[in-house]
Amino acid sequence: MAPNRRDVGRNWQLVIVGGGLAGLATAASCARRGVGPILLIEQESRPGSHSSGRNSGLIRRVAENPLTTRLCIEGADEIESLWSSRRENSPFRRSGSVIFDPSGEIADGCWSQVSFRRWDEDRFRSMFPEFQQLPPGEARFVEADGILEVPALLGHFAAQARDAGVELRMGSHAHHPRIEGGRFNSIHIDGVEVKSAALVVASGAWAGQWSQAAGVPIEMTPYLRSCVHSDPIGHPPRLRPWIWAHDPGWYLKFGIDNTLWSACEEIADQPGRATVCGDPWQRVKERVGPSIDAIEALEPRHIWAGHRNFCRDRQFLLGPDPRIEGWHWAVGLGGHGVTASPAVGRRVAAGIIEGLDGLEPELCWSEERFPMNRAGTT
Repeated sequence: MAPNRRDVGRNWQLVIVGGGLAGLATAASCARRGVGPILLIEQESRPGSHSSGRNSGLIRRVAENPLTTRLCIEGADEIESLWSSRRENSPFRRSGSVIFDPSGEIADGCWSQVSFRRWDEDRFRSMFPEFQQLPPGEARFVEADGILEVPALLGHFAAQARDAGVELRMGSHAHHPRIEGGRFNSIHIDGVEVKSAALVVASGAWAGQWSQAAGVPIEMTPYLRSCVHSDPIGHPPRLRPWIWAHDPGWYLKFGIDNTLWSACEEIADQPGRATVCGDPWQRVKERVGPSIDAIEALEPRHIWAGHRNFCRDRQFLLGPDPRIEGWHWAVGLGGHGVTASPAVGRRVAAGIIEGLDGLEPELCWSEERFPMNRAGTT
């Protein structure tokens, strides 16, 4: 939809840059709490064209640190409740997950928040007879995890936002934020200066560029990760728990028509359209092969890549930036943006309405998180 230059140039209470899950969830949450008028700007022609729409759709409750785990549990509960009344054709399906973490990447304070069962080798093999060798570590089964059709969640947030009066502008470009007297004043959208009381940067891999433009440096790096769809594995193909092996680093999701694999690689990249690097299928076979030798007989059907965006400390960056009044972040969600998105939207809305008191301090910008002598963007 082409922007109307006259309408877009009006004064807004809030402008959100980025139409992925973080931006749309924030728009919906803010509108529900009475913030408005709100304008959301997305550079692509449809929401979620980058990181939000290029992931595997795993709903995972346990993360690598306790705070992120808390947000993922909150988000997963809401996602499941959205379609709980559907008996058929639900975008969310509770498949469960089996997670191996021999090196302890997941802190004990994360596991203590999640209900799980330990599976012995016989129980695991009864569910996954394809495995010749189990991945290293203890198998932990999280029954409440699942898989999600991500476009349905994007559509849900977009519909919520529209119904609450949010103006969604697809195919528009925002640039040149103007800061006056330490306060956000305006940005330009398709050549039109747009004044707003507040700005939320929910631009994923482009967050570093926005921090540079405003003179408020953060450390933010997009990392490339690829996924592969192959022929289905298992006879007959059926929905089963997805598996994540933290060592050597891979995951797979069983489907009816295909199997999804990732070698969990992290390749530092630049903002833009994520492109496949090297041979992802070969990386998957090298990592998974010792456990499932049947992978050698499979053929890749589709290979793609997406960005996972991290702050230096790998914690989300949400809420008000104290260096500029009216400037807010909703970035650095890493690989947990889908599951945590409902909780992220609520936290950012709370930051706009209540200030720093509305968020956990660990999520916000601080000199301790982003020391000035080490500040920089990539």
